[in-house]
This record gives sequence, structure tokens and C-alpha cells, in this order.
Amino acid sequence: MHIGGGTTIGDVNVYDRENAPPDIVEDQPLDAAAWVYRQLQTLYQSNGLAELARQSYFMEKDTRRRLAWEKQRYTSALKQELSRWVMRYGESPYRVLLTSLFVIVLFAVMFPLTGGIQEGRDGQDITYVIQNPEVAPMWWVGRVLFKSLYFSVVTFATLGYGDIQPIGPWARFLAGIESLLGALLAALLVFVLARIVTW
Repeated sequence: MHIGGGTTIGDVNVYDRENAPPDIVEDQPLDAAAWVYRQLQTLYQSNGLAELARQSYFMEKDTRRRLAWEKQRYTSALKQELSRWVMRYGESPYRVLLTSLFVIVLFAVMFPLTGGIQEGRDGQDITYVIQNPEVAPMWWVGRVLFKSLYFSVVTFATLGYGDIQPIGPWARFLAGIESLLGALLAALLVFVLARIVTW
């Protein structure tokens, strides 16, 4: 098969359950669709059509994700869902950055509610915690969230300046989880960027 300037490919794939007419859908169209998308990806790559190859790669991965749900392979399906939402199957550094931002903000909100953080300044310790958000003054809530956001960014980036520390076992546990997620998402960002460059 050769794709040239006169070849046109339509928007509807007979193996795609969502777009195909009901009389064309077979019993197991997702297996066939994944195979077709894989073949199209290879064909596009060999003809130097990188953008179409990326689209075929995405469609193949998306089809395999739907197939995993259909065949009740939940572990595989959940891994593929995570890959889809966090990095768009390795195609989107913006998704990795948005996921990182979401993690930073989520942990910044959780730190003051799970024991708080403590800052040592001029020989005295200041504890930033919100025990009862309904009665806390807004200026205090804003200050606590600002300090917590700073601590969350430092923890996510695993800089560890040591000027602010988590208080209590839950806040320490969250700090450890956020450090681990920060390292994983940084590595994932490098992977996605390298993958995009090598297409």
C-alpha cells in the first residue's frame, strides 16, 4: 500500500465503533482497529508524515484502552487511563505540566488541614495551620495558603531548603508522597519531551 498525493482517507474507520455505521460494526472491531492504526502509523512514518503518524499512534493507544475496559482487564485499563490523562500517551508535555500544577495546588491545600507546616524565623517557630476554616480570618487563610503553596513547590521540586517543615505524621506523609510524585512527573516530562523530539 502506498499513500501519495492523490490518496484520500476519510474520517470514518469501519473498525471504529463510535463512528462506523451500525451495519459495519463487527463482533470484535477494537482488535482490528488497533491493528489498522498500527499499520497506518508505520505507513505514515515510512512516508515522513509525522503528524499523521502521531494521530495514528494516539488512536491505537486509545483503542487499546477501550479494548482493555471491554475485556475487563482493569489493571491494564487503569494504567492506560492514567497515561491518557497525565501525558496523552506520551504525546503532551502540557498535560504533564498541568498534572504537576494540580498536584502542587492539591497538596498546598491539604498541608494546612493535616497538621500544618512550621517555619523557623529569628529563633521562633511559626506554625501555619487551619483548624477551623469557618472562623479563621481571611488574611490568615490567605497567608497560610501562600506559605503552604511555597512549601508545596519546594517539596515537589525536592529542593528541601529546610526553612519550612511539615508538622505531624499526616503532613509528613503527604510531603513524602509529593516528593515522590514530583520526581516521577519530572522524569515523565523529560520522557515526553524526548519522545516528541525523536518522532
